[in-house]
Amino acid sequence: MSYYGGTVTVAGRNLITSLMAGKTIEFTRIMVGSGLAMALVFVLGLFYSFRNEIAEKAWYLRLAVLALPLPWIASEAGWFVAEYGRQPWAIYNVLP
Repeated sequence: MSYYGGTVTVAGRNLITSLMAGKTIEFTRIMVGSGLAMALVFVLGLFYSFRNEIAEKAWYLRLAVLALPLPWIASEAGWFVAEYGRQPWAIYNVLP
């Protein structure tokens, strides 16, 4: 990194790079998986609603209740993806 024409080494840069290796991919998978699970629950609910069978499907109603935290999980995983890509040195408190 250059700073006023000179060079400054950032302490811990290799440590940060090794800690971040693969994290973005993991959080992306969690985010996309949560979104796909929400879409599946929605499509099943829509299908059973059109057939007027949603009240008879106790397993689906339990699944819908268990799927309530999925939007929060997807949102948090998306935040991690954005932050790891934006300023990884700020997350680990190693500001230049």
